[in-house]
Amino acid sequence: MKIKKVLAFGLPVMKNMAVIAACQKIGAEFRLIKPEEAHKSIGDLAGVLGMEGKPAEYDSEENSGEILVFAGFDSNNLDSFLAEYRKSRVEPVFYKAMLTEYNVLWSPVFLYGEMVKERREMESKGKN
Repeated sequence: MKIKKVLAFGLPVMKNMAVIAACQKIGAEFRLIKPEEAHKSIGDLAGVLGMEGKPAEYDSEENSGEILVFAGFDSNNLDSFLAEYRKSRVEPVFYKAMLTEYNVLWSPVFLYGEMVKERREMESKGKN
């Protein structure tokens, strides 16, 4: 059985509590990413075998905001998590990502920056 893990970065206390509760309901592990860990690889932070201590190959010095990263999740697991989170009636976390072979070497800060850029591009295309 694949281990499901949710990495949380930059969330206020109430959102962290709602994420923890949703994780408990669906049997997923919760991992709070501390600010001093923001430049480690997501793979290392998620505990991916062979990634222990592996520094992020893609990093940024920019600040990041709230983000959730789902490791070991399929679409059904994600739907279950989101349904449980919604029950908390806490504001949603805007940026969410699945851990993939492409972002495993990214830092949370870099991932956040890429998601912000992607969102801006989509919004600008929608205005045309």
